[in-house]
Amino acid sequence: MYTEIIDDVYDITCRELEGRRYRVYLFTQDVATLIDAGFADTADVIIDACDALDITPERLIITENPRRKPRPSGRG
Repeated sequence: MYTEIIDDVYDITCRELEGRRYRVYLFTQDVATLIDAGFADTADVIIDACDALDITPERLIITENPRRKPRPSGRG
C-alpha cells in the first residue's frame, strides 16, 4: 500500500503488526530516493509499489541501526 502524502513523496506501508505501521518513504523529485529499506520479507511490497508508480529508486538512505536494542514494550 502506498500513499502520496505530499507532491513527490510517497509513504509505502510494508507491514502492519500489533497496531504498529512499518513504512518506508519514496521521494521522486530529482533523484528518486528510498528512505529505509523495510524488512527482508517485505521487499516485494516495496518493489510492487515502485513498479506501480513506474519509479526505480536511484538512492537508498538507511536511518535505522540494525544492532539497536528493541524498545521496551509500551514506549513510543
